[in-house]
Formats: sequence, structure tokens, C-alpha cells
Amino acid sequence: MPVVVRTAQSSGLAALFAESAAHDRLHTFSLLEETCTVEVLLGGVYELLARAIHADYLTRQRLEGHSAATNPAAVPWESLSEQWRESNRDQAADIGAKLAAVGCGIEPLTDWDAELLAFSPEEVELLARMEHVRWMNHRREDGWRFLPGPKDEAHKTHPDLVQYEELTESKREYDRSTVRGIPAFLRRAGFRVTRLAGGSLDSGQAESKGGLTPR
Repeated sequence: MPVVVRTAQSSGLAALFAESAAHDRLHTFSLLEETCTVEVLLGGVYELLARAIHADYLTRQRLEGHSAATNPAAVPWESLSEQWRESNRDQAADIGAKLAAVGCGIEPLTDWDAELLAFSPEEVELLARMEHVRWMNHRREDGWRFLPGPKDEAHKTHPDLVQYEELTESKREYDRSTVRGIPAFLRRAGFRVTRLAGGSLDSGQAESKGGLTPR
């Protein structure tokens, strides 16, 4: 049974719960830090979703053994550069298009016991393609270009600026993992994914455009 705990700040016990797999059904909500900020007051829901997206990303990075020493984006939101904050906001803004493409919508979360919706393999593949197109477009708009070899932050070159089919299987799985997590980070922001009546896949939405997922 999930337990929701309001805390004053995200430090202390809240940070301990977030880092421990033993407390994966305990959800902490920092009332002051999450709601009483200029960004949240001005940006509303998208800011909360952006923070939830990053929190989910942090959890996955820790499980994979990454930290700030190996990934500059693997830090708490408060320490995150504006570049990565904006990327999370852009990703949040694209959620509606992704959900519409698979016949889904969102609504406020009222039942913390409800199971998370799971996308079908076909839906995951469509959403993963959309995620990659979105990420690639944003990188290109920011001046990045394709070059084989390691990613080069200084010269803005990246080996993954290619079509989805040209990615390695591990990179495609990265995108799949990202979109599988949509219901989870929406729940962290107080929403749940629902199936719309008569909803179905819409491959025409696959050219969605927007922000990026840190890689």
C-alpha cells in the first residue's frame, strides 16, 4: 500500500527515502520546496511535471550506478543547470502529444493504490520513436551535430543524432525505458494516465517535436 508523506523540505528523511529501494512505496512531497517557488507559481503544472521527470531520471541513474561524478545531469533539481531544467520542461510540454498518440489522457490522481497503466510493446515503440525525434530536433536547434565517437559537450557533437533505426539497440532501449516511465513520473506530480474511450495508436503523431532527455 503506497504511503504519501508531506515534508517541509526534500532533505533529511525525504532524501533517504528517495535513495533507498526499501522505501519504493513511500512517496514524499515537500510542500514548501515543491509549491512555494517562483517557477512553480509561474509555470504551474509543467514545472511540477518537469521536476517529477527529473526525479524519475535521478532514480534510474542511481540504480545504474551513476552520480554527479559521471553524469552532470545526475544531481538534485536545485543543483541542476538551467539547460537541463529547460530540457525537462520541454519534455513535460510534450507529454500531451505522446499520450494522444496512444489514445490516452491524464487526470488528477485520487487513488494511490491504483496500478500504473502499462503501455503495450507497440505503444512503447511508437513513443520511443517520438522521444528520439523530439530529442534530436532539440539538439540540432541548439547547434549540435552528428559525429561518430564519444559525445563532445564542448564541440556539441553527438553520435546519436541519427534516425531511430540507426541507433544501437541499447540506445533504443534507453528511449523505451524513458517512455515506459511516463505513468510513474506523472504519478509523482499527482496525475494518472487513463485510456480514452475509443483511443488508439496514431502514427501520424510520431513526428512530435520538443525537448531532450539527458544522454
